[in-house]
Amino acid sequence: MIREDDYIFRESQPPQGLADFVKYCWYVHNPGEKKHHFTIFPDGHFDLLFRSRNGSPFTAVLSGIFTKEFSCVVPPASLIFGVSFRLPAAEYIWKRKIGDITDTEEPLPAGFWKDVAALPFDFSLYATRIMTLLQQQITKPTDPRKQQLFRLLYGSNGNISVEEAAETCYWSTRQINRYFAGHFGMSFKAFSNILRYRASFEQLKQGNLYPEQPYADQAHFIREVRKYSGVTPKEIAANKNGGFIQLSTLREN
Repeated sequence: MIREDDYIFRESQPPQGLADFVKYCWYVHNPGEKKHHFTIFPDGHFDLLFRSRNGSPFTAVLSGIFTKEFSCVVPPASLIFGVSFRLPAAEYIWKRKIGDITDTEEPLPAGFWKDVAALPFDFSLYATRIMTLLQQQITKPTDPRKQQLFRLLYGSNGNISVEEAAETCYWSTRQINRYFAGHFGMSFKAFSNILRYRASFEQLKQGNLYPEQPYADQAHFIREVRKYSGVTPKEIAANKNGGFIQLSTLREN
């Protein structure tokens, strides 16, 4: 658990059987009387979010993959519980394409997963219950080509070309790009670039402004960081007022 300027952040890893589909469960609780402003950066995941304020019933939304930064306000006396998903979850858990919710979020029906949302909030209990529900949604075996593809993508932080992926997964580059465009609304390369950008958070939190990921040079690194975050690597590293919550809550290796 992390306490930072009157808000509380926690995260919980998924069971092994969901590791290909879920990054983690998390929550942000603002128990105080002032609102918190954050800037959220793209990270290569999409999220299920439950929000509540002043003890009101949870409302649920599904947010898509973000390709640019966006502002978020956490009001006083409010709580956000989330699940961050890897791309395979779109097909195997949600059974839908998510390109239409890129850079936005979609409200889910009132009463979504009401048997969980109606319980008094306890982070560990919610995480356990929701992981069980997610496992129940997986009703068909994962295509081994897709499983290997996404393990390569996430495991390499996007540092793999579509040609290399195709050769390893025995899936043509054309099929891979068609799959990405049809299901996620972006190319394989575009998604890889987001993962590579996300992998720079650790070094920037440590104050290292020179690229550790394989960018062509320092200027290329700065351009890519500005493209996805709207600010320079130096500004991210400074994290003024703790406004970049993904850096503030990043665990040290």
